[in-house]
Amino acid sequence: MPSFSYKIPKSNKQEYYKLSAAQKRMYFQQQIEKNNTSYNNSLKYLVKGDLDILKLEQCINKIIQRHEILRTSFLVIQDQVIQYISSEVKIKIAYVEYSKEDWNNLFYKFIQPFDLSECPLFRVMVIKKGEKEYVLCCDFHHIISDYVSIRIFFNELSALYNNKALQEVKFQYRDFSEWQNKIFSLGKYSEQETYWLNKFKASIPELKLPFDFNNDKYYSQNTSELITFFIEGKEKIQKTAYLNHTSPFIYLLAVFNVLMFHYTGQNDIIIGTAINGRNYIDTQNIMGMFINMLAIRNFIDANQSFVDFLKSVSNNCLEAYSNQDYPIDELIRKINIHNKHNIRQLFNTEFAMIANEIEKIDLNGLSCNLMDEDMKFAKFDLHFQLINTSSSLKIIIRYSTKRFLKDTIKNLKNHFQETISQVLNNPELKLKDIRLSHNYVIADNDLIPDDNDEFNI
Repeated sequence: MPSFSYKIPKSNKQEYYKLSAAQKRMYFQQQIEKNNTSYNNSLKYLVKGDLDILKLEQCINKIIQRHEILRTSFLVIQDQVIQYISSEVKIKIAYVEYSKEDWNNLFYKFIQPFDLSECPLFRVMVIKKGEKEYVLCCDFHHIISDYVSIRIFFNELSALYNNKALQEVKFQYRDFSEWQNKIFSLGKYSEQETYWLNKFKASIPELKLPFDFNNDKYYSQNTSELITFFIEGKEKIQKTAYLNHTSPFIYLLAVFNVLMFHYTGQNDIIIGTAINGRNYIDTQNIMGMFINMLAIRNFIDANQSFVDFLKSVSNNCLEAYSNQDYPIDELIRKINIHNKHNIRQLFNTEFAMIANEIEKIDLNGLSCNLMDEDMKFAKFDLHFQLINTSSSLKIIIRYSTKRFLKDTIKNLKNHFQETISQVLNNPELKLKDIRLSHNYVIADNDLIPDDNDEFNI
């Protein structure tokens, strides 16, 4: 773990503030693709009952005053991008009564690119869907929010709508961003930098997925679709993971690596995973963007058993977690890749986890349930998101429709489940002996070698 202090000091009030590493990543990505909405965090809730829209708006404006990040814009001063915090900002909820137009289309029209120089960098809309039935739509830019921030937002919205008092906000995001910049300038990340540069001193492979469409260029609107499914055998996965001193997430990440190995024929695989970046106690209740990306690089031996490979992945992940504070942007800047501002030059596939969805919010007893995610834009070619709830392991696959057909991803989903089943039943199974059903296409690479130089499907 990091050797420096976990206490974050309060920053002095200034005219403007430096960006955090995560904000820099979001800012430059948005400048590259100005019309891109893949960095919008958008969600919607179905509300049933007498929703008081004026009260809802008043509650949201109280939250804006509590959290400076919701009053923050990003300006360029003397060639430097800075955070500027406005003293007072109010939001107006857009209200639309459902007519003949599909209300889902209204939601998609609502999700628009943000101008990062103008705050607030989030918006709210209420669609009246029927008698005492509404859709509450929220759209946050990632530069001011992450999953934990959105949870904080809705927890506070529930409390205020229910006429409950909130505790004082002790720290603001600028406290973290100023502290992080200071820590970096003092060279406190040097050991972590050494770890990551050593990991990527060898040539960096591109994961050659079996694309249905070979688009060499990323589109400003990399459209996507979703496939959602539940993994059978949660208890067995948990038990097997714990017996091997690891977590269900790392267990499934190892399975995913094995599947990529079979799909690509490559034994040097880099998968991105998000880390929430809040390993300092003072950051737990701060709204803002803390997420860092870790590039997990695994080397696969076809003759290795799954259980041995799992141990290797687990050790690799634990080392990466111990060096999680080093910004991915700095790594990209210092290694030999073409585009120094594009994380997709390092990996085009992500496997990530969230502990639980914000399934319900309490608005004074109204029924208020999260609706299915169906955001249309992709950050990566392929993104597996694991949601570990108390009762299930849920996977959401988001894939780029500029790269894949839906049938290809359905087959990928089935092969992922097949691989889980085989390694659960036989942890000593060699990786080369894992069998995938038909409807299987390998990328145009060298095939996976076995003892007879044959590739078995």
